[in-house]
This record gives sequence, structure tokens and C-alpha cells, in this order.
Amino acid sequence: MLVISFEKNRFLGGYGDRIVGLIAVQTLSKMLNKEFRIQWEKENIRPFFEYTAYEEGPQSVVIDSLDNQTLCKQMLMTQDTLFQDPITKFILNQEIAQYRFKDADAYFNAIFATYRALYTETLRPTPLLLDKVDQCIAGHQTIIGIQIRCGDCFMATNKGEWYNTGARDHIHTYLTQIKAAVDSRYPHYAVFVTSDYTGILEESRLVFNNVLYIDDVIQHIDRRPVNADISKVFVDNYILSQRTTELYISANSNYGRVAALSAVHGRIYDVATALRLDKRRLLSKGECIFA
Repeated sequence: MLVISFEKNRFLGGYGDRIVGLIAVQTLSKMLNKEFRIQWEKENIRPFFEYTAYEEGPQSVVIDSLDNQTLCKQMLMTQDTLFQDPITKFILNQEIAQYRFKDADAYFNAIFATYRALYTETLRPTPLLLDKVDQCIAGHQTIIGIQIRCGDCFMATNKGEWYNTGARDHIHTYLTQIKAAVDSRYPHYAVFVTSDYTGILEESRLVFNNVLYIDDVIQHIDRRPVNADISKVFVDNYILSQRTTELYISANSNYGRVAALSAVHGRIYDVATALRLDKRRLLSKGECIFA
């Protein structure tokens, strides 16, 4: 059995980072014909997702590859027999499944299939989450998703942090060029926007006529919450992934990447350039041996 574990009292990365690790372990489990379980302890996500959880037992062997993609590389690429202990628990936020595959097509087919099942089989939305989704999209059928990563320093949960992508200063330019591209393809549409920048709604309304937005506190789930309701993190990603017609993401953001990789369509674009993105290059921000 292979277990992805998000323990309490550890910095594990944000939602996108967690899903990258989850998908890697799940893809390995399928390839090796082993059971897969989720141990999500740091936050209570059960109000939003139904999933099969495994509670850690004393027989677990722990592989801690947090923030280190290549720690398991040699083992995965060279050893014939892997994970023979009854339970192997992974503390992971990296794409390591690639190292077990010899063939690019086999790898892409396997990991893309796992991503496509993220919100239909692995993390199945609860009625509560779906109700929040429906309230936001309000029956719109053609929805353009836009996700802009500006940096940790803009989030209420990340006081004192400095990380800034520089995107904040270019938001109007990004949105204007996206509007030009989308207007050429769709006569009528709504735009769903999400960002770690609190002014994204006002910026978007300067460009688009019909903006959909969940106006809750923007929080990072790996930090101490400032509001008990952390549903926005999950609802926003679900909408980007499952309810959009086109999707524009910050390609340097795992939050945007996992939404794109699990999306129900292949119309994925870079938010900064409005150019089409190759999903194969979104699988890892580090080494990607087949892309």
C-alpha cells in the first residue's frame, strides 16, 4: 500500500503542491499494482471532498521527499523491486512518478489519466462544495477561467513573507490581451477569476463585463488560517478545472497547473502571454525527463 500523507505541524506546501505529490504517488501505485490511500490530517477537507483515507499505523515506512524531487530518482529508475513493506507513506510535493517509466507515451498516458480522475474519483466533491460552485457560476455555460499568481506577500495568511512574482504590476495588460483573444472566439461568456491578490475582482471588472468571483478571504492552506472557512481554496480550483471552457493560468503556479492538468478540456493558456500551453510541460516545475 502506498499512502500520501499531509501531516499536522509540518509545512507541506499549498494546495497545488499537495496535489502534485498526491498524483505522483497515485500514479506509482497504479503502475506497481498497489493500493493507494490518502492521509490528510493538516486540514479538515471532509466537508468539501469525499475520499478514502488511511490512518497511519506503526508498520509504515516513511519516504520524506518534501521539496526534493530527485531524492528517490535513482531508486525508482534502477531497482527492480520497490516498496515491499506492507505500507509505505510518502511526505511529498514533487512529481517523482516519471522516474519509474521507461517510455514517454506510457508515462503521459498514466499520469494524465490520474489527473483527469482527480475530481471525479479521487477527491469527489461533496454537495456542500457543489452548492458553492453553483452559487458562483449561476448557470453560465461558457466560462473563461483566469488564475493569476502574484505572490505570498499579498495573502492575509502570509504576513511578513516577501515572495512576489511581479504579476501584480501587469494584471491589466494580461486581462486586456485575454479579452481580445476570447472575444474573437465567443460572442457571449463569463469570466471566473481567482488570485492571491485581493484587488483581482476590481481589476477584472475594469476589463470584463461579466465577472464571477468568490469573495471570501484569500488564504494559503499551509499557514495558520485567519478565517475558519477555507473552502475558497478548493471551490476555486474545482471551478477552474471542471467548469471552464478555456483556462488561463500562471504557469509558475502549481495551483494553476493542477487545475489545468485535471481540466475537462485541453484549452489551456498562459495568463501572461495568452499563448497555448503544452500540458506535458506543466507536470513538474523541476525536472521533467520526457518533456
